Amino acid sequence: MSTDNSLEIANKLLKEHKVIELKQKRLNGGSRNVGIIEATGDYIVCVDSDDWLKSNTILEEINDNLDEQDVMFLGFELGKDGKEELYPFRPNYTTLEQAFVNDVCAIWTKVIKTSILKDTLFPEGTLAEDRVHHYRVIDKCKTFACLNKSTHVWNRSNTTSVTTDRGILWESSIYKHLGEMYMFMKTTQNKFYKDYVQKKFDIQLKEINNKKYQQI
Repeated sequence: MSTDNSLEIANKLLKEHKVIELKQKRLNGGSRNVGIIEATGDYIVCVDSDDWLKSNTILEEINDNLDEQDVMFLGFELGKDGKEELYPFRPNYTTLEQAFVNDVCAIWTKVIKTSILKDTLFPEGTLAEDRVHHYRVIDKCKTFACLNKSTHVWNRSNTTSVTTDRGILWESSIYKHLGEMYMFMKTTQNKFYKDYVQKKFDIQLKEINNKKYQQI
């Protein structure tokens, strides 16, 4: 759905890879689901339109550090006004519960087994789809690792990204998130996860009642 020559560039640079052209806009969740369903590798790592990889060899470094874990958590930093290495985040979780409750939940902050992602497709037609999906992924994971270095740079100079420009779609997404959170609480067998999401659910419901839509 790009309006520039992105497809032409992708086909030129990624000749040994499969390039998928979407014929209709599906927002992030729907687009990711297409890639997940088509994926044949053991693991999946994502890069959003407002991210870039820290180096040309970072994927090889990630691959070299994987050892059959269900998920590997990645470090990142912010990029703004031409500067990188701003507010670097380094994951140092010792339990999956620590990762579960951390606000660092974006899909590109972790590498996940393809089999788990195929069983936890993203909600579609909503913004900030990462949050509840993060809960569902961690709920299915048994083993994990942390890569204590930056793999991605998150571009914070983009004033049109959904994290900085919140319109009517953001408001409607809040309601979809409540439904996703409710279903998670009904299906998880982990009491710690359930109790934590219940607290988040209550906060979000209260914000909606007060006509505040910032929290996801």
